[in-house]
Amino acid sequence: MTRVFILWIAFLCGSFAHSQKKLPNPKIGKNEIEVGLFNLYDMNSGSFDDRRQVLGAHFVYRWPWKKYTKAGAGFLGAADYSSGDGLSSDVAPYGVVFVDITQFIGAQQKWSIGGEAGPSFYKREYDYNEPNLKSSNKYSGGMYYSISCSYREVISKKTLFSMSLFWALRNFRNHRVTEYSSPPYIEEYNDVQAHSGLGVRFGFVF
Repeated sequence: MTRVFILWIAFLCGSFAHSQKKLPNPKIGKNEIEVGLFNLYDMNSGSFDDRRQVLGAHFVYRWPWKKYTKAGAGFLGAADYSSGDGLSSDVAPYGVVFVDITQFIGAQQKWSIGGEAGPSFYKREYDYNEPNLKSSNKYSGGMYYSISCSYREVISKKTLFSMSLFWALRNFRNHRVTEYSSPPYIEEYNDVQAHSGLGVRFGFVF
């Protein structure tokens, strides 16, 4: 289902690009603000084998750096939740403060590739109680990275509609403590888990 949805979005972007009239892009060489919504399908590669999704809002401010390049900074806020069978009610807030770099393609600067990177804010915890042991897993935020391919359609003299496909890598710090009762023993370790996946983003540029 996810693959079909991604392919459908890619086809839609291609259709817009093919039918787009040669309207001038009002944001060439100017500062801009982009706001949008996104949905990220994130396959957890850690100790819990559940498919997670991230649904949220995205904000970035950009300024011209070179002729076809803009630098920026922004933030995103989202709900990270499980779409698997085992943890359907598991929801945790997720946030990122990031820097942005965008490279435009073509004289109209309607196509672009971009990247974002920054620290994330996250807190998720699982507790397990069994007859002979108790275990606690705590997740906290790490670094966030993403690369994207975007297309913009001019809808007015000051506004663009933006569509993006992106790949994201999210790192999480994991702290796990397991307490055994027979014989009495406590096991503790820390590691970094990597979560990656594909997403779609729709927004407006002002």
